[in-house]
Amino acid sequence: LDSHCNHYILWYSVYDADIITTDKINSDIISGITNILKHANFDFIWYENPKMTIPDIYHVQVFWILLKEEDNHESNDLVPTKETVANAAVLTE
Repeated sequence: LDSHCNHYILWYSVYDADIITTDKINSDIISGITNILKHANFDFIWYENPKMTIPDIYHVQVFWILLKEEDNHESNDLVPTKETVANAAVLTE
């Protein structure tokens, strides 16, 4: 990884494909990183690892960078291989 890129993992306590959608995951990532940074000047991508090391707990890999003020734009996402859901999300480094 580039030294300016951060790698976090977004964990969900419950797996339910009807609740955790791409929009839900994006929203949870934006909310989690904004809460950590206290601003939204970042961009991110995420993906679901097809060979999870902890398959019993649904999670996605999140990579994000801080943006320069002139680079500020809407976040991008990398669409996962399947949609999943949970009623609690935790973002960790």
